[in-house]
Amino acid sequence: MRSADELIHSIMKCSQIVSAKRRQEIERELSAHVEDFVSAAQQAGHENDEIERLLLARFGDPRQVAEGFSWVYRYERRKLLIFAYVISTVLLGSCLLVTILAIQTGLAFSFGTPILKTLVGRHTVIQALDILAFVAVYLGLSVLETHFENHRFQKAALLLTGVVAILTTFCSVTGLHMAFLLYGLITGIFIRAVRLFVMAEAARAGIVLIAFGVAGFIFAVLAGWPWARHTCWHANSRRVSTQRFAPSFREFEERTEGRSNAKVFHCAGWMPHARIGNARRSAFQAAQPCAVD
Repeated sequence: MRSADELIHSIMKCSQIVSAKRRQEIERELSAHVEDFVSAAQQAGHENDEIERLLLARFGDPRQVAEGFSWVYRYERRKLLIFAYVISTVLLGSCLLVTILAIQTGLAFSFGTPILKTLVGRHTVIQALDILAFVAVYLGLSVLETHFENHRFQKAALLLTGVVAILTTFCSVTGLHMAFLLYGLITGIFIRAVRLFVMAEAARAGIVLIAFGVAGFIFAVLAGWPWARHTCWHANSRRVSTQRFAPSFREFEERTEGRSNAKVFHCAGWMPHARIGNARRSAFQAAQPCAVD
């Protein structure tokens, strides 16, 4: 009967049973129950239209039946959801980490920084934790939003903030590194908010690139990366060099007092047009013994 098939299909569609094998078993059981009911109704002398009406009355609302199956198999669904969440977080985090490390390797090579120093060390571990935390928060928001009917993003963000606060407190008590939790929370909520509330793709990309570019440069300066220091100090190199190497100038003048300018320049390796940035090297060279005619 067509109505019986539609009834079974509606129930299985809304049951949210994740196991294909379990779905097939339940579908066979429902089909057997329907066939038994139809056979008994036909033997009782009921017409097809009346049998369909009795069948629908016997099973009730398909959505309620599906909710019952969904409740029974909720633990299997949660296990599969957690497994998929963990796998997705690890895979996506690994892809992002590889991409970022490749970019940093190119920058390090262009600025003359040792590549192994960039890739191997405590900074790389912290960076991996930051990326993993960000991906976990972003995917967590996506999953939690499906469990709320209204204000989904706000409620999911509030719930994750509470979870991160608890984890941060635990890390503080145990003395573990916890900065990556805060980083992941902030960046995850920011990216998810841009994804939900900014409609234009170009605007999304611009906001994310500008925000992460500024934040990355600030963190690089605070961390003391050589290329960041070079970029920040390039405009004020003369002023900084003068202030930094003033003691070297005084020491150089004391050690070379009474010598002719030509001999001083020759011994120190200076030329009259030497930049002030070479003061440090020249001062140390001037400190070495030099024969004066």
